Amino acid sequence: SSAMDTVTEARTAIALAELGGIGSIHRALSPEIQAKEVGKVKHHIHGLIAEPITAKPDWTVAKLIEYRTQKEFAFDSFPVVDNTGKLLGLITHQDFKLNDNPSTLVKDAMTPFKDLVTANTKITREKAYALLKARRKNVLPLIYGDGKISGMYVLSDLKRILSEKTNHNVDSEGRLRVAAAVGVGDDALDRAVLLSEEGVDVFHIDTAHGYSASVGETIKKLKVRYPDIDIIAGNVSVGAGARYLADAGADGILVGQGGGSICTTRVVAGIGKPQVSAVYECAKAIIGRDIPICSDGGIRYSGDIGIALAVGASTVMLGNVLAGTDEAPGEIISQKGIQVK
Repeated sequence: SSAMDTVTEARTAIALAELGGIGSIHRALSPEIQAKEVGKVKHHIHGLIAEPITAKPDWTVAKLIEYRTQKEFAFDSFPVVDNTGKLLGLITHQDFKLNDNPSTLVKDAMTPFKDLVTANTKITREKAYALLKARRKNVLPLIYGDGKISGMYVLSDLKRILSEKTNHNVDSEGRLRVAAAVGVGDDALDRAVLLSEEGVDVFHIDTAHGYSASVGETIKKLKVRYPDIDIIAGNVSVGAGARYLADAGADGILVGQGGGSICTTRVVAGIGKPQVSAVYECAKAIIGRDIPICSDGGIRYSGDIGIALAVGASTVMLGNVLAGTDEAPGEIISQKGIQVK
């Protein structure tokens, strides 16, 4: 999905990843808020939770609920640890429900360590799932030899991940994948720091004219600093532009200048070409390099997707098609008796 403020924030990205796609969080947000949106996607469901969000034993239940609300966490299971990180117990939604008094301390509401089922860090997903089912538990904390928390598995997530029926687009840890727009230059590098900390899967360099020195330099710098994070860059419309981005290190190339429903790039900048010709030329220019083309713009009907794929695209980026959906950002208003965003 397009990195537009009317199209993609966390809700859209979650919905797309659950369908097998990926959303790109727009950058009309502060770097901190954009990173928070990425975090919402990465924390929506989990396979292995490598760094569980923890609670302290001397917190009140009310404080923990307030903390969860402020951070907008979509989960309600928290390992309880001391100041050294040693696991003391686990507090879950069931514990919240059983304690009506909000002033109750977490250590008095939690399930103590002696009643938990735990495992070491080497356990596989399959064995973790089997253990949780056999012991009728929903959460499996992972601990080091010294008793410190090192990760956590959740039964519902393992069941989904290990099911052959799922179409979810997930990373190696079973978390939904998400991209985020970064632009170019220093702003891109500043955003990348926060986005990488939240586990973003793809940096999206979104510019009107991708065949430029600033885009190439940004790709190279990001690749040096974050070699394990993919970069999709653009936009270009000619073969030379596609080759330039590929040579700079892009893992995917965005094609389309002026093809979007509200895009004025061709008129304002005097660049671009019709979308089918652009996709065909760019795909042909980098054939054999195993770098996918994303056709960005001009998708209004299902047939447009088929055409884009037929002439060389591997994926399409949707904006207008998704804007106005329940998941897209925006306020619902009424116009002549019809609800619109």
